Parts: sequence; structure tokens; C-alpha cells
Amino acid sequence: VLVASGDTLSRRKPVILSRMLAEGGGDGGGSEAFSGPARIDELKLLLTPGEMSLINRLGSPEAGEQFYADYWSVRGGDREREVFESRCEGAERFSTAFQQGFETSRGRVYIIYGPPDDIESITLETGMLPHEIWRYYTGGGETFVFLDRDGTGSYEQIYSTVGGEASYENWQEMIMPVGAYSESW
Repeated sequence: VLVASGDTLSRRKPVILSRMLAEGGGDGGGSEAFSGPARIDELKLLLTPGEMSLINRLGSPEAGEQFYADYWSVRGGDREREVFESRCEGAERFSTAFQQGFETSRGRVYIIYGPPDDIESITLETGMLPHEIWRYYTGGGETFVFLDRDGTGSYEQIYSTVGGEASYENWQEMIMPVGAYSESW
């Protein structure tokens, strides 16, 4: 709760204490929940259209396991798979009441690009909606902006310097609440 000049702003945020990680139950504590076909949905974030077509035709969990193993064997083996699975685990912190971490904008970016080098988080600033700016200094110096439009902790990507990523030219206006600025007619 924030009180300023007689105005009160209160914000509630759901807390998820546990999540069933393995399909069909389990306590989520075993490492088997993070390997093989349990990560197929996350792996789809990295696939080419051709690979996506192939994976959508798989007919059994065993075929999914084989695809997963083959994918990593030609892309750096265990080390690259471990980096990917670590990013998937890290993306879980972006889960909401309705989406798993990898399904959120921040989780998707985290899995594809890794942890950002810098996060500027604006949560309670007068004249701005909650948003985060993620910066990557290595590579191409990528930037991503995520906006929490309704104050529920569900951030959507509104800007990126990466070609092909969601990006609105007016993102700076989007972080301003309605009525924060006025135009003269």
C-alpha cells in the first residue's frame, strides 16, 4: 500500500507456492521433470519452421524424447542442453496464475536470449505504468521493454531492438497511464 497526499494505492499480487512440473502429477522436485519431453513446449521457442512441422507430427512420448535428444546432439550436446534447461528453470519465475513461465513474454525472451545484463524495473512511479527494460550489452546490444498494463504482474513485450520481435513505435506513450498527458485540439 502506498499513501501520498491523501491518495491511497494498493496492489495485490498472487503468490504461487508450488507448481506441478511433470505432466500427470508428481511433486516437481525430481530432475526428471526438467528433461526430455517435459521441455518440448519450451524447445518450440527455438525451432525453425521445418523443425516445428516435424515436432508437431510426433506421435508418441518416445518420439518426443528421441527428437529432444537428437536436437541437442547436433547443437553442442549436453552443455547447450544444460544451458537451455537452466534458462527454462529461470523462466519459471515469470509464471502467472494463468501462464507458465515460458508462455509469458519475459519468460520467452529469457529462454531465447538468456538472462539480461541489466534490468530497469519501474513498479510504482508517478506518471508511468509498471514496466521493465531489459538490456543485453553483449552481442548486438539488444533491448526489450515489457509493460504491465493492468497492474497484475502480467508483463507483455511492447518494444525490442531485435528485428522480428514485437515492437511498437509508440512504446514510450504506452507506459504512460491514460490521461497522463493531454493533447490540444
